[in-house]
Amino acid sequence: MRFEILLQRLQQQLNEIKEQYPDMVIQSSQSILLCRDILSEMNKIVVSESFQGETDEINFFKSIKVIPLTELIYYTEIRSLEIQFPKANIQEQKDYVKYKIRKANKFFHYNLEFIQYVKEGHTELDKVYYTRENGNSLNITNTKAYFRPPEFSTSHDILLGKVYAYERFTNYLKNRLFQLKNPHAINILDLHKKSPLHWTCSKVALTELIYALHSSGAINSGTADISQLASIAEELFNVELGDYYRTYLTLRNRKINRTKFLDKLRDSLLDHMDELDA
Repeated sequence: MRFEILLQRLQQQLNEIKEQYPDMVIQSSQSILLCRDILSEMNKIVVSESFQGETDEINFFKSIKVIPLTELIYYTEIRSLEIQFPKANIQEQKDYVKYKIRKANKFFHYNLEFIQYVKEGHTELDKVYYTRENGNSLNITNTKAYFRPPEFSTSHDILLGKVYAYERFTNYLKNRLFQLKNPHAINILDLHKKSPLHWTCSKVALTELIYALHSSGAINSGTADISQLASIAEELFNVELGDYYRTYLTLRNRKINRTKFLDKLRDSLLDHMDELDA
């Protein structure tokens, strides 16, 4: 429960920061400070209280700590990008963003095996990846100085955060490049300031819709990334989807009615048509 309160505070204050500071350097700096504070509070709880068992420990490092950690890494990368961003020459700006995209792609390629493990919902190595028993082994990624006290870290918790953060950051870079190439287009990154729309159904329902649009090939002939669709949906509908990959796994694992929301949409539309025909 204490972790849930911290996560609620994180999301609320991140939204407040986004609204208060449109400048991305300031916004990212303030977000970094908030994430560090949340992680510090979590660290204190973990040090002072024991986990109830291995499952509890895995759940914390895999599903709880990773939320502020992902935000921390994401905003750290944005701050670094924006501070070093070329100021005058448009071509240099495009080349710089392309360089960052290539760098992110190298990260995905280098860690492909772990990324597949995460995306396919495997759990057989969770004890190795997400318990402190193996915290000093398998350091397969550059952890920089995000947040790594030994009593509060596992071998792969930061890598997990980087996977989620880099997916979002890559989308940020693509939008940045799009805006440089199309200076008169609406900036997707600023949609949340313009959109009056709010998603009032469940996040699970929106995730189901996003994956349906992706699998149908209805957008960009199916070439659009899930992360890109999710990011735009979040901004357009003023909602935070969280770990939509995990939500999708939950949808796949449903025993009955795996497309509950899509079925509801179909029924609602047919009912509306019937009412108009009556």
